[in-house]
Amino acid sequence: MSFLDEFTSHLLSLDGRNGDVQAHHESVVVPALVRKQLLNALEKLRDIAPKKSEAPPSATVMEEFNGNASNSQVRLATWQAQDRVVRFAKQLEKLLRDSFAQDASTAELQDLLRVAIERRNGVPTALSSEILTLELDRLSRIAFARIFETSRRHFELEPVVYAAQIRAVRKHDGRNTLTSIGRVFLELTGREAIRWLLHVEAAQSSGFGDSWRVSSEFALMLGVDLILSSE
Repeated sequence: MSFLDEFTSHLLSLDGRNGDVQAHHESVVVPALVRKQLLNALEKLRDIAPKKSEAPPSATVMEEFNGNASNSQVRLATWQAQDRVVRFAKQLEKLLRDSFAQDASTAELQDLLRVAIERRNGVPTALSSEILTLELDRLSRIAFARIFETSRRHFELEPVVYAAQIRAVRKHDGRNTLTSIGRVFLELTGREAIRWLLHVEAAQSSGFGDSWRVSSEFALMLGVDLILSSE
């Protein structure tokens, strides 16, 4: 599922519409559980001969840590930095939902995440099926690259965070509701939906008396139509 699809699904869930809302899944990732799964994986790894363990994460990631630290220390620090293990689990969950775990239960998904975390760290845990294990490894590599390749990806944009940042939603009486920005987006599709988001971002990046924002004059030079009212 693309980011635009996930963003649309998130707004639809707040809008209370039928249809696509039914396909919306709440995340089964429990941060505390995922962090514990990582610790358990590293405990298992410690009992495995070094020659059987997978090489540490990429050199790009490793540069962030002390090269004199032990392998276990480096792994733990790498996964814990910026809460990568939780972000990895969330990414992998989305990929699994679009693959063979579409109808998996919460317990089944959490177990798949456990196996993936263990295998990413060189623990030879496997699923009952060799083919499914290979598919899990493939999805795990994608999720790992998205989170750990910090030289190319500074952060992983989450639909919930993005919606709040562009003021497509706001909290009212203790719950999130759509704003006019979010409602307009749901009426658009394809290129027009993307164009709307670009206009929203541009409008919210400009203003008067703020040295960190683009001036309205410069925005007009860029062809940005500042017609959006703040929510």
